[in-house]
Amino acid sequence: MNFITKISESEALRILIKKIALAAFVLFMGTIIVNLLIKWLKKILYRGAHNQKKRTLFTVLSSLVKYVIYFITIMTVLEIFGISTRSIVAVASVVSVALGFGAQALVKDIISGLVILTENQFN
Repeated sequence: MNFITKISESEALRILIKKIALAAFVLFMGTIIVNLLIKWLKKILYRGAHNQKKRTLFTVLSSLVKYVIYFITIMTVLEIFGISTRSIVAVASVVSVALGFGAQALVKDIISGLVILTENQFN
């Protein structure tokens, strides 16, 4: 009984519970932001007729939005728990630059394809 009361009165436990609650709130807000941005993107892209080009563009842009927002959310949650994210962000930036140089032709083709889709050059 004495052990349980010591744990429940512990300041460290209160701080941990506050951090967990804040992390859950940040994750919840990140999910809401992703859903709102995807709905907004769908509303903008699907004006008029629905066709395969719009679906492709929506899929690419919605995936990009999801990954960016979730990355920011996870980095924020790690910072809440006291984990330094500087090294994670540095490694992610170096890896992305390396992939960018390695897949330069692929990235150029993807950007060209998106420009062709958005400008409707085939029609």
